[in-house]
Amino acid sequence: MKNFTKLLLAILPLLLLFTGCSISTANLKDVKMCTEMTEGRCPSDTTVFSSTTPEIFLSTTLKNAPSGTKVSFQWNYLSNGQPDPLDTVSMEAPSEDTTSYLYSSYPIPSSGSWPAGKYEVVLSLNSDNSESIHKEFEIK
Repeated sequence: MKNFTKLLLAILPLLLLFTGCSISTANLKDVKMCTEMTEGRCPSDTTVFSSTTPEIFLSTTLKNAPSGTKVSFQWNYLSNGQPDPLDTVSMEAPSEDTTSYLYSSYPIPSSGSWPAGKYEVVLSLNSDNSESIHKEFEIK
């Protein structure tokens, strides 16, 4: 009985540690920005856009995503280096453990032009073992 108690005391903290964690094999690759998509992806990466660009796209490749994996795209204007949220788009991986091509876009403001400055899109997965990807771009 003493050995069982010692084993339980050794395992219990590990169980408590992992019950609140969401660990995943999912990862994001090939993050690109563009003004026109080709077959659901940005064909090349652009980081400087005109103030009259009608819509800006960001595409990425999601790999090894288990069912239920969510990807979040947070569009921000960087005001003095601090993010000012513009929009957030979240989506779920379409299928399990395959390669998926995902994208998000943000249209030109209703004023008819983008304010000059620096912007970013922050890509996040709903898992504890992934780091957010910050993709910066500029409007000139």
